[in-house]
Amino acid sequence: MDVHDKQDISEKKSPCSYPGNPVYPCSNLFSVRQSYLSGEAPLLLMLMIGLVLTGCSPSTEKATDPLRATSVTNALAQSNTIQNLDLYDIRLTRFPTEILTLKNLKQLNLRTCTIGQLPDEISVLSQLTRLDLAQTGLTNLSPAVGQLSQLTHLWLNDNPLPSLPREMAGLTQLTYLNADRTLLREVPQELGLLSNLKWLRLNNNQLTAMPLDMSGLAKSLKILYLIGNPIPEQEQKRIKDSLPGCEVIFRVGKPESHNGRS
Repeated sequence: MDVHDKQDISEKKSPCSYPGNPVYPCSNLFSVRQSYLSGEAPLLLMLMIGLVLTGCSPSTEKATDPLRATSVTNALAQSNTIQNLDLYDIRLTRFPTEILTLKNLKQLNLRTCTIGQLPDEISVLSQLTRLDLAQTGLTNLSPAVGQLSQLTHLWLNDNPLPSLPREMAGLTQLTYLNADRTLLREVPQELGLLSNLKWLRLNNNQLTAMPLDMSGLAKSLKILYLIGNPIPEQEQKRIKDSLPGCEVIFRVGKPESHNGRS
């Protein structure tokens, strides 16, 4: 893209979202007109319920500035209405603490943003139902995640996470968890007690076993992916016997289940 091909969101045909009219993903957002963020147009922030900045990144001239849209996250701190924030593929190098002021936030997408770590203060976002942290460079997951009791979907895949916190037992509403390709060596015993989890992805890790007590998972789990893990045959049998209503997939091909149905 030509370095001069910058785009001011105030000149874009689809302005920041208001109820029923979301922002369209853009690939060349350079700045947001200041009047859209404060002073002249405070109504915009009062009405905004969702903001999609997918692919927005600085020009090549500003490549050292990780997020030219920092002014946007600063402005969001003034909003009490944001429920959906999509920052996928933005050149973030840290978690924007301004997000922590969005008390009504329900969906947060940070996929491919190299934030490195999640602050313990994430627990203040108590209304979160969907959190995407895939490919964010996480080397550990804050135990505070376990306090997000409304969370139903969590993506942790493609991060160097050798372990998950025991506090994830607090995610009692969780229905989907993706921890593919995270270098996991073990699954916390507490995860086996989650009784609403329906889809669990643990592909291509270093697992040799699952929790001894999977009574919670047995109530709800429909599909368990364990492809690419060095799990002994005896443990594979125990897992399938412990999850009679679940399709357990150990290798690429037909799904395997306790009763052999495909």
